[in-house]
Formats: sequence, structure tokens, C-alpha cells
Amino acid sequence: MGKAMSGAEDIGKPSYRHSYDHFKERLKQPKSLALYESMMKFTKEVQSGTIKVKDLKTTVQQFIAQFEEDFQNLWAESEEDYQNNCEAIEGIITKLLYPKLIVLYDTERDRRLSYLFKVFDFIELSHLEAGPDIDAETFAHAVENIRKIDQLKKPWDKLIVIVNCCKLVSSMVFHAKEDDKPTGADDFLPVLIYVVLKAKPANIATNIEFIKDFRSAQRLRGLDEYYFTAFQSALEFIEQLDASKLKIDPEEFERKVEDARARIDFVGEVFDVGALPMSPSREESIADTEERSTKSEGKKDNGLAEMNQSKNVIINSFLNLRYVPPLDSRKLKFATRTADSLLVSEVPDLLAEHKQILAAYNDLRRRLEDTITKGEGMLRDVRSASVGKESRKFLGLF
Repeated sequence: MGKAMSGAEDIGKPSYRHSYDHFKERLKQPKSLALYESMMKFTKEVQSGTIKVKDLKTTVQQFIAQFEEDFQNLWAESEEDYQNNCEAIEGIITKLLYPKLIVLYDTERDRRLSYLFKVFDFIELSHLEAGPDIDAETFAHAVENIRKIDQLKKPWDKLIVIVNCCKLVSSMVFHAKEDDKPTGADDFLPVLIYVVLKAKPANIATNIEFIKDFRSAQRLRGLDEYYFTAFQSALEFIEQLDASKLKIDPEEFERKVEDARARIDFVGEVFDVGALPMSPSREESIADTEERSTKSEGKKDNGLAEMNQSKNVIINSFLNLRYVPPLDSRKLKFATRTADSLLVSEVPDLLAEHKQILAAYNDLRRRLEDTITKGEGMLRDVRSASVGKESRKFLGLF
């Protein structure tokens, strides 16, 4: 029996929260007008596509670093206020530019991990040689925490859900132990891997790269850095996973993997997913942005037109995703059969086909619902955007 859990609802909450209030008050002062205008000018340049895509990450990183330095030189803040100001600057700028920044990443690793999450869904804690005595409520909190990552837009916010997830895992491992010895990586990492496999976080590789690129290295230290590194190790373990890394019979492992792959591939065969009108890929979005960058040189800000164009793309994609294509009866053995034509010997095959259809439908429906939810969030962002709108109060955006 492990130690009893207590205060589970408080575990995993940030040990400190950053307040932007002080920074906003400073930025409202006449003394900060030039800096405020420089921030607004820069964000409009990025939003309107005047900066080449290949230079965008470096340009944004350099602007944030320079703005932090200029703001500190202007106000000569205490160390505590300086750190909070830096957090505010990093968070505000990356949130404003998030739609432009998040499409910069190759999604191949996201797709590979998403596939592996489904293939390895059969894995249990016992396969990872982790004790079964973990608190179910805390486990659910850890899964819920990491699933939020793709909905967040600031590097700090994305990082903190990883940190909080790891804190919850560490708490589960500690309370499951019989003694009071500190937990080590051998105890911690298997449970973290299990949480990630069950959470199946969307676009997790892209989110990791976003944190690496836009979370200041000076503020990614200590426990945050340790947990961030551990989380990446969990992903790498999943990518390299085979029977030798688990406590499982190799033949059973291969059989379960093949069964999972068959179910996943069945979605692509039975449901004509390729016939769906799909929204532009991230690669297409990048190419489109690059083209607009070239055309926009020497022209006035066309941010409002871009916003309307993006809104139409999102609306059309959102509506298309609500269409679920019909089953292709040619792929189904029993689709045209009648009850009186069935043989007793065919019942197992009929049941297997039924389970495949049900699993495929549930998987596709879940992915469609996830995409629709993201589409609705993007639509809200577009509607609330202030591209090229000086009249909208900057400090009211955040």
C-alpha cells in the first residue's frame, strides 16, 4: 500500500504566477510611448506578411530580447519587476503573433507521434515495470493538464502544463512508494511515459519546438528545465519503443501492434478520407505567407484584408469538417449480406468486422470533433483580431 494522497486538487498548480499588470501600467505612461509604438508597428509587420518566413523566428526572438532590454533601460526596474516585465513582453508578443508563428514548423513528427500514440494504446503500467498503485484522480489531472498544451498560445503557458503534468507524476510516484526515499528517474519516467500515451497530446512536437524557440533560455532553468527535458525523453522513448523496452512477451507485443495498425489503417480504407475537402496544410500556409511577403513590400498594410481571407478559409474548413463520408461497402465483407444468408461459421468474422467499423468510426469522430473545436477557437481569434486597427485599445487585447 502506498501513502495516502492529500490535497490532490492543489498538486501541479504553478508555484508562482506572472502578473502583467505592472508592465501594462508602465506601458500606458507617456514615457513608454515610443516603445509601445514600436511594438505595435512590429506586430503589424509580422501579421501583414512583410517579414520573410525564413527569417521570422529569428526576427521575433531578436525583437523580444531587444524590447526587454530597452524597457529595462527606460524604467530601471527592480530584479523582480524586471523578470515580470520580461514575462509580460514574451507572452504578449508571442500571443499576438501566434497564428503566424505556429505554422512555421514541420508537422511530420506530430503525425508520427499521433500514430504511435494510437498504436501503443494497449500499453499498461505493468508493461513499463511501474507499480499499479497510483492515484486515479491525480492521474486524470496529469492527463488533463498535458492535453491543454495545444490550446495555449504563450511559451510560458505551454511550458507550465508540461511542468504541472510532471509534478503530478512525481507526486503519484512518491505516494505510491512504500518508503520516503526521493523518487528517481527510474521511478518517474515510466509513469510519465504512461501518462503521455494515454493523454495523446495533439501536435506535441510542434508545441515542444515552439517552447524551445520562444521561451527565453534565461527563464528555462531549474525544475522547469528538468521537467521539460524529462518530457522530451518520454517522447523519444515512445518513438524508439519496441518489445525489448517493455515487460511483455515479444510475440504478444508484435500481435498487439499489428492489430492496432490494422484498426488504424482500416480508417483510411473503409472511410474515404481522401475525398474530404481539406483545409490548407501548414506547408501551404507558409508558402502563401511567403508569397504575400513579396507582394506586400512597399505597399500599405493589408492586414484587414488578410484577416477576412483567413476568416473565410477557417469557416469553409470548419463546415467541410462537419461532413462524415459514407462507408465504402466494397471494403466490407458483410455489407450486402442478409441475415438468412449467414453461416454459423461466419459469425466470428462478422463480429470482428463490426468491431473494426465501430473502432474506426469512433476514432474518426473523435479526430473530427478535435479539429472542429480547434477551428472554432481559430475563428474566435480571427473575429477578435485587431490587424491594422489602431482604434482598438492595445492593452485590452490580453
